Amino acid sequence: MEATVNDREESFSNVAARIGEKGYTSFSAALDAAQAGDTIVLAADVENCDKILVGHGGVSSLTVDLNGHNIGFAANNCFQVYGGELNVTGTGTIYEESPYYSPIMMYGSNEDIADYSVVTIGENVTSKGWSGLFIDQNGDANYGMKANVYGTLVSVLDRTGAAGHGLYVNGSIKNQSNCPVITLDGATIVSDGNGMYLAGYADTTIKDSTITCLEDGCAGIEIRAGILKIENSEITGGFGEIDYEPNGNGSTTANAALAVAQHTTRLPLNVTVTSGTFNGSAAVYQLNPQDNPQEAIDRVNVMLSGGDYNGRIISEDLAGFINGGSFTDETIVESGYLADNLKLTSGQDGKFVVVEDDNITESVTVGFEKVDEDDDTLYNLVVSATGDEVINRLTSAQLAFTFTSEDNAVAYELIPYGDVNYSADPTRQGRYLFNFDGQTSPSGSGNSVVLAQIKFTGYGHINFAVDSAATDYNAVHATTFEDSIVTDYIPNGSAIGDNTKGDLVIGEPINTTINVPKYTLTVNIDFNNNISDNASAYQRMTATISGGDLTTPIVKTFGSDTDDGSIALEGNRYSFTEELTENTKYKVTISGDGYRTTYYYVTMTGDKTLNFWNNVKDVADVIEVGADESTAVQTTYLAGDIVMNNVIDIYDLSAVVAYFGEVNLNDSDNPETYNPDYAKYDLNRDGKIDSKDVAMALVSWGE
Repeated sequence: MEATVNDREESFSNVAARIGEKGYTSFSAALDAAQAGDTIVLAADVENCDKILVGHGGVSSLTVDLNGHNIGFAANNCFQVYGGELNVTGTGTIYEESPYYSPIMMYGSNEDIADYSVVTIGENVTSKGWSGLFIDQNGDANYGMKANVYGTLVSVLDRTGAAGHGLYVNGSIKNQSNCPVITLDGATIVSDGNGMYLAGYADTTIKDSTITCLEDGCAGIEIRAGILKIENSEITGGFGEIDYEPNGNGSTTANAALAVAQHTTRLPLNVTVTSGTFNGSAAVYQLNPQDNPQEAIDRVNVMLSGGDYNGRIISEDLAGFINGGSFTDETIVESGYLADNLKLTSGQDGKFVVVEDDNITESVTVGFEKVDEDDDTLYNLVVSATGDEVINRLTSAQLAFTFTSEDNAVAYELIPYGDVNYSADPTRQGRYLFNFDGQTSPSGSGNSVVLAQIKFTGYGHINFAVDSAATDYNAVHATTFEDSIVTDYIPNGSAIGDNTKGDLVIGEPINTTINVPKYTLTVNIDFNNNISDNASAYQRMTATISGGDLTTPIVKTFGSDTDDGSIALEGNRYSFTEELTENTKYKVTISGDGYRTTYYYVTMTGDKTLNFWNNVKDVADVIEVGADESTAVQTTYLAGDIVMNNVIDIYDLSAVVAYFGEVNLNDSDNPETYNPDYAKYDLNRDGKIDSKDVAMALVSWGE
């Protein structure tokens, strides 16, 4: 049983879990009461937890909201999902107190039933044990298992010191129809052993996820049967010696990001990578550790159509399985791993990029790309190929630039990028030579190559361009695949009639205005003494922002006529925002008939929020959120200061009483009663001067 709480009906403070509005003094009591589809929300940590059956022997479907708490399972206990559905949500950790299996064990059906056992691990949930998630066998047939992982799986050494797997599929699972379906979407796996060990047949999809082995000697993923699809994920294995050992009852491969090693079951293997990053001594290792016959190996397929591979690419049995990507291993060409009509070219970052054999561009464009769409001050200087074509081994470039700045208020500088250096022509302003440093990489290849970054400082309008008039100077130099003869891209190069010359096209200039950064000022006026909203002509309340760099003040009117630009009352609050210049001081004034005018000076060192109120607070508060408590006040925009003598006294009260009984003052359709000049006495703006207005004056008496 749980050691931290008990089952007695006690006070609210002893509630350990809830189902709906009902509280329970222990997690086990909540489990006993749970019905299919219920959500148990934890209110306390759980330790020494017994086995929880979901499906056979327990509730058929269950959601556990950790709600910032943790569940620790006693030795050899877990969530056992066998013919049921488990959703773990909220924030927290489920873990084995004495690691040996997993906090979640799944079992399939011996009959072909869809969605027989389903587990979902939420994005803020961590499952920690010898295996973070264990998909186990149930005899020869294991139908209908589905696992969705959005959170984190952690594998730690078990109580004997043995390493496990972040996610484990038992190798006895052999059914190819209605097989286990596993989805990692935005998930994280961290493991002292293998990240994933997919021994049995499963259909696994990994996207936008990270899988990391913490120790050498392990694999990020070892798949031995089934289907695996990887997209935009980072997989990291060990960085020791690449090795393997045949194993009919466990993993085989050491120090690979992705290992493809057919099991003794000789089941089909289909692995597809469209994108991602693979780090390890071997980035990808396909092997036949069990010395399976050729007819079995013929059922192994791997296709790498994209991705970034940092490590060796090794295949014992496959050829032509690489269609795209970047690689640190140049031997993939001589090994025959590239698909037909593809070649390898050196990339800008020292890697090698797969390109089409006849895809070298005959024209390049020199232009500029923002590093960040929201930043007008930093651009990449980019040489781009035409369409999907590639630049092969760009070695150097020489370019002339023109630059104009309004009132000379903006300056620019070139910043080296990656492995490209630059030097300025000392005799001609605005001319630069760009060279690969020859150490990290002698050249750059790909659809585009970044030569440098251009950084602007100051504010104002700028125009920065490659000088189209410098036709005798502008040039980009690259090489061909076959013979490494220099190929020059120059203005109108194709017109020369020399097939070693290509066209250099000048792209669009940087033509923009760099504005002084702005921050958002939020102004709230709270009417804790309630008021009604009217058209601004009667409401007669305004906020004014002045000073700083404003040539004319910004005036906001309050009232229900929003079509005319006024700001309506919502929840007894007027609220608005304004974008104001960084590091500039402004005066914010709140005024209104019958109310004390208040003002506050704010300096826009960041986004700021100002709060004003129309009552006397019991406890002083700051106007500017985050300001020093020494600036706290009890009153700001106080109702009742009608005669504007900065104190609410008999004169203000007399003014209200003098017009007591006036009604329909806010009815603009009734000219006989409509009188916005009397709004100053109608403190709550309900259109009549009555006891409520008197009360608003009295409640602030003497202030």
